[in-house]
Amino acid sequence: MPDIHKIFSFLKKTFRFQEKRMAQFEQNFQPKSGTTILDVGGYYNYWMTLKTLPQVTLLNVGSPRQDTPKQFNTIIGDGRKLPYPDQSFDIAFSSSVIEHVGDVHQQQCFVAELRRVGRSYYVQIPYRWSLIEPHFLIFFFHWLPKPIYKFLVCWFSPWTWITKATTAEVSRAIDEVSLVSMRDMRALFPDAEIYRERVCGFTKSLIAMKRKAEDSVP
Repeated sequence: MPDIHKIFSFLKKTFRFQEKRMAQFEQNFQPKSGTTILDVGGYYNYWMTLKTLPQVTLLNVGSPRQDTPKQFNTIIGDGRKLPYPDQSFDIAFSSSVIEHVGDVHQQQCFVAELRRVGRSYYVQIPYRWSLIEPHFLIFFFHWLPKPIYKFLVCWFSPWTWITKATTAEVSRAIDEVSLVSMRDMRALFPDAEIYRERVCGFTKSLIAMKRKAEDSVP
């Protein structure tokens, strides 16, 4: 039976989401070896594609991966209550995490902490109205009322087939994901530039970027 992570890995390699995203980040922020970055909810793999490796701290709710290189600082923590003073990092970074932290209030807490500890920030979130729901690998169903959505995921989602999730597990997994619209994104990040990450012309994710004046690229 194929593993769900292998499917995600295949899709990422095929469409090069990660590489393109990090190329955009590098072009806009131009990180140097002395640049301090807090990556909330991320892993070291993202940063290995950069030309210059900055000083990255990886903060996650679980224990660090054993294969994490020693160049990375790792810490266990909650993105909604970061253990750092204001503006502790040059850049606060997060990719595909906010949709997992809870309801709108929890998302606001998460974002407020990123904006507090980072002098600049880069945040990517899957788009609510994308054609495909990235967690359950289905088209359009996530646009429907939640009871119908849950029923269809139980029967038609590759994620359900592969993981053999029960009805209760499907329901719980769906309730744990809260995607955002463009309106939500602008409310969460009123001081940021908002970009659309597109695939075949359709919006897949939304990206909020705030750069210090000296970091801005013409």
